[in-house]
Amino acid sequence: MNKQMGRPEINAIVGMTVSEAIKHLDKHKLKLRTTIKNGKSLMVSGDIDMKRINVIVEGDEVVEIDKIG
Repeated sequence: MNKQMGRPEINAIVGMTVSEAIKHLDKHKLKLRTTIKNGKSLMVSGDIDMKRINVIVEGDEVVEIDKIG
């Protein structure tokens, strides 16, 4: 399932490697945080940052945008 965020600069990272996605988001003054990797939830802080894009990663590829914040 691929969630679309309505922002092309964010949606573009699906299919990129993590390092490619970090570089891409940095150009837009956004940050990447992996919340699920290879099917396992990672421990993350509960704070909200609207410039942070939470993603799901399989191997080294961004497969889904989890949420913004």
